[in-house]
Amino acid sequence: MPNKPLRMNKLRTIIRLYTSRVGLRPLSEMAHTSRNTVKKYVTIWNSLNMSYEEFMAKSDAELYELFCVVETPTAPNPRREALEAFIPSASKEMGKKGMTSHKQWERYMLQHPDGYGLTQFRVALRAITSA
Repeated sequence: MPNKPLRMNKLRTIIRLYTSRVGLRPLSEMAHTSRNTVKKYVTIWNSLNMSYEEFMAKSDAELYELFCVVETPTAPNPRREALEAFIPSASKEMGKKGMTSHKQWERYMLQHPDGYGLTQFRVALRAITSA
C-alpha cells in the first residue's frame, strides 16, 4: 500500500542498522522494506540532526510525529479558484430546461481559456450538486 507509514519498531531497526554503517541496499533486505522507503526515512533521520540515544529515548508517538506526519503546504491554485467561483452559477443554470454540463463548460472556457477540461469540470459540478 503506498504511503503507508512504517511501524515504529521497524523504523527503529532501520535507524539502528543505518547508524551501524549498513548500506541502504542490504539494510532494505534486512528490514524487508523497499530501498526507496528506507532511503526516505534515512533522509528524514539525517535532516533531524539527532543522536541515536535521543532517537531511542523517544516514544512511538513522538517518532510518528517526526517521521510520518507530513504537512504539505497548499499553494493557491488560480485555476481551481476560478472553477470554484464559476461552479455555483453553473449549478444554478443547470436547473433550466435544455441546459447541459457541456454548454456550461463552453461558457466557462470562454471566460477562462486556460481552465479545466470537460471531465474535471463535470467532476466539480457533480460534487456541488450532490452535496
